[in-house]
Amino acid sequence: MKISAKGRYGIESILFLSINCIKGEAKPLYQIASQLNIPLRYLEQVFSLLKKGGLVVSVQGNQGGYKLSRPSNQISIGDVLSVLEGPMQVVKTKDEKDDEPVRACLDKHVYQEIEKAILKKYKEITIDKLVVQYQNENGYDGFDFQI
Repeated sequence: MKISAKGRYGIESILFLSINCIKGEAKPLYQIASQLNIPLRYLEQVFSLLKKGGLVVSVQGNQGGYKLSRPSNQISIGDVLSVLEGPMQVVKTKDEKDDEPVRACLDKHVYQEIEKAILKKYKEITIDKLVVQYQNENGYDGFDFQI
């Protein structure tokens, strides 16, 4: 299972907002794109999906931009990926009409089990846990961005 650039950029952006919007302020998209070195046009598409998926909200006006729609401990990697990538599957499961026993055995005892383990992990990893990891590894709690 490969996470696409869209999925990676979405996770990075959500983490960026969580780290840098401590007081609930919004961050403009150009700032997020600049700090994370993501093309602005592509990030606009990602944020359109994140907004439709209920993970971010947009704020209009002079101090406008995007912010998380709920606390970071209520957003998991699985939430972000399901909004951006759709349903997650390790392999395409067997066709309902296909009753070949080897495929059925592999599907039940290998593919479905791997998929369950991955989905469980995606749900366990919340953005607030990543913020703590980020802070521990980097020794500070935000980007220094000045205009």
